[in-house]
Amino acid sequence: MGLDRREILSHETAGLVLCGGKSSRMGRDKSRLTLNGLTLLDTTRQTMSGVCEMVYTLGKTDCDFTDLYEDKGPAMALFSMLGQARIQDGARLLVMPVDMPLCTAACLKAILQESRQRETSVYTSDAIMPLVICYSQQGMNNLKQCVKEQPSLSLRRLLNCFGCEAVALPQFADELMNVNNPDDWQQVLDRKSSE
Repeated sequence: MGLDRREILSHETAGLVLCGGKSSRMGRDKSRLTLNGLTLLDTTRQTMSGVCEMVYTLGKTDCDFTDLYEDKGPAMALFSMLGQARIQDGARLLVMPVDMPLCTAACLKAILQESRQRETSVYTSDAIMPLVICYSQQGMNNLKQCVKEQPSLSLRRLLNCFGCEAVALPQFADELMNVNNPDDWQQVLDRKSSE
């Protein structure tokens, strides 16, 4: 993988796929599960590429950004990525986990539109992700201070550092399901086979 370009410019929206979880409840790597001939990683990349200038991956190995705080959760993984990239103030980072295969480009466009209209970072009130971080050096400074004070960073604390606002997207509620275990995965397969 490994993109050469790690700079995200102020006018750009970059997609970030979180794919570094342990997948302990699933019992196997969720990013490699296959749906309609594509892995969940490829499915998520494809969905995000419809709304982002570029799409990066964040995880343990073979990713564009390596999670330097392995197994410490998504907030610390994001903190790790933000420290590795060169991001200009005003750039938007659309963040989505690899295990939301029902999420569509329409849903991602809606949350990006909310971010642009409000001119701030936003997250979905029902599921937290997908979320949009409007990058600022001030937000990053706030985040560094948070991590310094309490290294076990929660996603909500990270979002607070960037002034994130909750947005309701009830029309996309069915798309915000995470695949956490084999039963969830079977629900996704059943739904896709009935479409």
